[in-house]
Amino acid sequence: MDFDDIGPREWAAAQRRAEILSALPERPSGEQIRDAMAALGVGRTTVFRWLKRFRDSARASALAPRRRGPHSGMRPMAPDVLPIVEKHFRDFYATQRRPTLTRFWAEVAADCRCQGSLVPSIRRWRRWLDRHDEAELLRRREGKGKSEAVYRKRHERPTWRFSLE
Repeated sequence: MDFDDIGPREWAAAQRRAEILSALPERPSGEQIRDAMAALGVGRTTVFRWLKRFRDSARASALAPRRRGPHSGMRPMAPDVLPIVEKHFRDFYATQRRPTLTRFWAEVAADCRCQGSLVPSIRRWRRWLDRHDEAELLRRREGKGKSEAVYRKRHERPTWRFSLE
């Protein structure tokens, strides 16, 4: 984490979290975890996630609040994975079989593992699909006639007419 991005409020929150988590023993009891949950105002999973992050780095800055969502400069898809995704999209997903997103992801994940590439999450696949043209997907699956009927702009004539009388 870049220290320039941490403001005074975030730094105070990180120090408070570190103070509470550093008081926990190596294997905390259920009561100690409940006390930490109450003191921090978060759930059990978050306490354990923060505890792991804090113990791995041994720094309070690891507990600074993080901005939600993808970070700036984050690439939507690894360059070595993108050709695999595009191939499966064209030959498998955008077909009349209409496979589910999970099935599409499983096919791509299998090829990525065979190639030795890192498999992105299914949420990343969803974001990649959302950037694609729905009209093109429907055209590939259902045909040009169906796609044009759904996505073509319809120029309807007005029901009223001007009268110059």
